[in-house]
Amino acid sequence: MAIVTEGPAAAVAAPDPASPPLVRVELLSEGQTLPAGGTFWVGLRQTITPGWHTYWINPGDSGEPPRIEWALPDGFVAGDIQWPHPERIPVGPAMSYGYSNEIVLPIPMTAPAGLVPGTRMTLRGQASWVVCEKTCVPEEAAVALTLPVAAGPPAPDPRAAPLIADARRAVPTPSPWPASFVATPERVTLTVAVPGLSAERVAEAWFYPARWGVIDHAAPQRARTGGDGITLEVARGPLPDAVAEPIEGVLVVTERLDGGLARHALTVRAEPPPVAAERSTPALLAAMALALAGGLVLNLMPCVLPLLSVKALGLVQHAGGQLRGHGLAYTTGVLVSFALVAGAL
Repeated sequence: MAIVTEGPAAAVAAPDPASPPLVRVELLSEGQTLPAGGTFWVGLRQTITPGWHTYWINPGDSGEPPRIEWALPDGFVAGDIQWPHPERIPVGPAMSYGYSNEIVLPIPMTAPAGLVPGTRMTLRGQASWVVCEKTCVPEEAAVALTLPVAAGPPAPDPRAAPLIADARRAVPTPSPWPASFVATPERVTLTVAVPGLSAERVAEAWFYPARWGVIDHAAPQRARTGGDGITLEVARGPLPDAVAEPIEGVLVVTERLDGGLARHALTVRAEPPPVAAERSTPALLAAMALALAGGLVLNLMPCVLPLLSVKALGLVQHAGGQLRGHGLAYTTGVLVSFALVAGAL
């Protein structure tokens, strides 16, 4: 078996075909039959050698997520893998996100309308993955499942249906609460505005980013719960532009209940603070101050100052109503001119 050390820059070598696989895979269907049209669920079951692990969609500091290349009958369409929330797997100084022991990856699939009941259809795919302990090995296997088309609703498979249902329940659900973050050169602070959650009920909260480089995966995450919700602080990752756009990922909260612990997984999309809006007022005041200073400097220039004195003397030479009228006309002209310039800008 060809192996390499796992780490942030780990390479992956070709496995020895004579070695037994470290992961056994099986394609499952929630039903004993196929619908004659519509959506149904299948699952890629991975049984992993103890001590080894496979990977989530964001593998963390190393690794690759599982993939499936499908070869389906005409009209069948496979959806994306729906990823159950991962576990943290520390390996030396690195941190991976993945699965150990056993995992079922649920996948929605659509059957075309008009299938003939009783016809047997075969779903085929080529699954590939990387499995790691302290070393990493790429593996792949062909998977297939042949089922008849049902005349009515498909009967659930007593073995596979509960496994797929459990896997679907472990897939994070969209958070109903808004999320935001603030980033400094050293840290990222993420806040999810969960109302009415007391600190005593939260046993643990952990954020799994959907993409690499947003945070330091191996760094501790300091969580606190308060009136503004759940806030986590963690060191920034190595990707400089990762905080220039919304941060997406999965927040897993372990809640204390009377009967034990309950784990909730939520997909969140944290928006950056409205920096431009906060800076608009100071920027406008600064621009007005600069404009005033520029106007004073312009009026004190030798080519402008004499004209001001000529205008002032001209006003003095007029008396009474003429003086008032000229002054108003002069002021009106200035205001109208500036209004036209402002409208053009």
